[in-house]
Amino acid sequence: MGLLTMGIADPVQLITALSARVAASRNTASQTRDATAASAAESSADFIHRVNRSTRAAMQRAASPLPQDVKLPQWPDTVRGVPNVVLRSALFGATRRHGGQRVILREELIASVRGVEIRYTGERLDQNDFDVWQALLHLARANNLGAEFEVSAYQILQQLNKGDTGGATGSRATLNHRIVRLRAALLSVRSDSITYYGNLIKHAIRDERSHRYVIQIDPHLQELFGRDHYTHIDWQIRQELDGKALAQWLHGFYSSHAEPYPISVATLHRLCGSEAKRLSHFREELRAALKTLTEVLGRHKSQIIAQIVEGDLVQVHRAPSGARRRQTT
Repeated sequence: MGLLTMGIADPVQLITALSARVAASRNTASQTRDATAASAAESSADFIHRVNRSTRAAMQRAASPLPQDVKLPQWPDTVRGVPNVVLRSALFGATRRHGGQRVILREELIASVRGVEIRYTGERLDQNDFDVWQALLHLARANNLGAEFEVSAYQILQQLNKGDTGGATGSRATLNHRIVRLRAALLSVRSDSITYYGNLIKHAIRDERSHRYVIQIDPHLQELFGRDHYTHIDWQIRQELDGKALAQWLHGFYSSHAEPYPISVATLHRLCGSEAKRLSHFREELRAALKTLTEVLGRHKSQIIAQIVEGDLVQVHRAPSGARRRQTT
């Protein structure tokens, strides 16, 4: 109808004009699509370029070599320096000693306090593994971070206050199993300021005849100690709690807080990695562990009052210990 009003009456002319209009319409639509696609491609290219540039910059910062003289903080012999993100998580869980195969975790999200995300791959770690890791960090602090250091099984066992025994079930074999487990552990730790990807031990070599080790700690582990985000753990107190995994975990957790705040039993159950299936069972274990911790601390003139109060909250009040210095977060 519109074409007839344009003065086109011949059917041939009508068909020709209609075809021309359709072609023109398609050409216009094609040009519009091409322009839109070009604009989108350009925007996408700009975006990818910006992301790649940022990623390269981040990787360059991470890959840049650390200064040769970087060391772990130099804490006294009476304490062990431990990152707060470790003390406030279930990475080294308050698990019971039992036989059999350990649980293998793969990219497992580890319970931790708000603002920290830990993912872990490897055999589940316990408080005895934690003792070995603390001992190795303690020995490594005398060297430049990332430098290999040599140590005997006997020296490590001395640090742990363990006897030096051989055989398949002796202390040397147990120590070696723990070092292997720590070496195989792979984790990512993300906080507000940084993400660390790496191992708890970078590598370990053992001389099978002398039972001496060459150990290297990942130099970038220093990031977990950055800006004083670590705590001094009184080593004698921890050793007196040996065999009481929950009490040891609580000691580390509360040592990392200058002013402990009320926290629910359920939250502690999650954070410590307890294997108790029922919260009621864990609550009883928690009462016993708090009592043990109170008694041990009391012998070291570090009085605390720990109790489960209304609302199923755990309250801990204590006087600061001269042997423990809490680092700010």
